[in-house]
Amino acid sequence: MFWFDLFTALYQFSLRTDLGITSVDAYGLTRPLKHSIALWYFSTVCAWLWLSTDQFQSGA
Repeated sequence: MFWFDLFTALYQFSLRTDLGITSVDAYGLTRPLKHSIALWYFSTVCAWLWLSTDQFQSGA
């Protein structure tokens, strides 16, 4: 779960710096923000899987 922890830390840091919030509870966010975070997670995981598959195919 290294990537999950890394993304969670990055989210909390970006939310603190951008919105000026001192403590962010992932389950206390508003619904649109939750949807955008979920979409970012999904797109990042898909991109990571695509890159790893592409590298695997080119190296094989």
